[in-house]
Amino acid sequence: MTIAVTDELALIESQTLRSQYLDRVEVLDEVAPLPEYYGTHYVTTELVAEYFDVGLETVKSVVKDHRAELASNGYTVLRGADLKRFKEETGLESTSSSLALYAPRTVLNLAMLLRDSDRAREVRSMILDLATQNSPGSDLALPQDYESALYELWQKVKANRELEQLVEEKQQVIEVMEPKAALADLHAQADNFTNLRSFARKIQQWYRNHGKIVYQATIFDWLHQIGLIIRRPGGLEHNQATAWAIRNGYALNHTVTIKTSDGLENVTAARLTPLGEQYAWDRIYNLVGDLMSKDED
Repeated sequence: MTIAVTDELALIESQTLRSQYLDRVEVLDEVAPLPEYYGTHYVTTELVAEYFDVGLETVKSVVKDHRAELASNGYTVLRGADLKRFKEETGLESTSSSLALYAPRTVLNLAMLLRDSDRAREVRSMILDLATQNSPGSDLALPQDYESALYELWQKVKANRELEQLVEEKQQVIEVMEPKAALADLHAQADNFTNLRSFARKIQQWYRNHGKIVYQATIFDWLHQIGLIIRRPGGLEHNQATAWAIRNGYALNHTVTIKTSDGLENVTAARLTPLGEQYAWDRIYNLVGDLMSKDED
C-alpha cells in the first residue's frame, strides 16, 4: 500500500516513504534536465553538486550517512578494472584511481535527502504533488456503513493474528535450531545488509537449480578470493570483512552477543551491503559458470 505523503519533512526523514517514489525519475527532467556524462546516464559527484547548487562536501556527507540506501539505488564507485573499462568505453581521460557515479534514481534519492537545496525542494514539492494527485483518499475514507466498519475491523484483527502466529512459529523454529546459526540469522535484521549464511543459501539454491551441490565453506572461500572476507580458520578475524571491502562500501563487520551453553559470546562476521552483494553475485556467477562449463566438458 502506498502511503500518501503531504509532509516534506516526513519524506526527508523516512526511507520507507522515499522508496515509494524512487521510480518517478521523470520528475528530475521536469524540474531541470540532468547533464550527460560522456554519453552515459550517470553523473559524477561534481555534477550532482552543480545540479543541486550545493557544495561537494554536502553531497559527500549525505552519501556517507546514507550509503547503503544510495547504493541500492544506483550509486557506485568504480575502481581498478571497472574504472579502466569505463574509461575505455567512454573516452574519459582521468588519472583518478576511483570515480563515484550516480544513476538518475540515485539523484532522485538525493533530492529527497538534501535539506538546503532549492532545486531539491522543487523536486520534493513535485513528488508531494504527484502523491496527492495519485491518492484517491481511499486509505483515509471512513466506512460507509456499520457493516463495512465491522468488516474492516475484522480484517485488521485477522491480519494481526496471522502476524502473531508467524512470529510464534518462527520463534519455535529458532528454539530447536543450532543456537549460533539461529541467532546469527535472527540478527540479520531488515537493514538492507545480508549476512554470509543468507548469501550462501542464495548461491546454493542457484546451484541446486542447475543440478549441482556447493558447500557453504566453498562459497565463503569464493568471497575470500574476490576480496570481500578474511579466511583464517581459528583466527580472530575469520569471516570478517576485509579493509578493502569496507572502504569500497561492499561489506561491514557486525558483532552480536549470543547465548551459548558456555555463557555469552561475542561473534563478529561480515555482512554484505546491497552493493557488495551485487558485486559478489556478478563475480561468483562468472566463477560458477566457468566451473560448470568445465564439469560439462
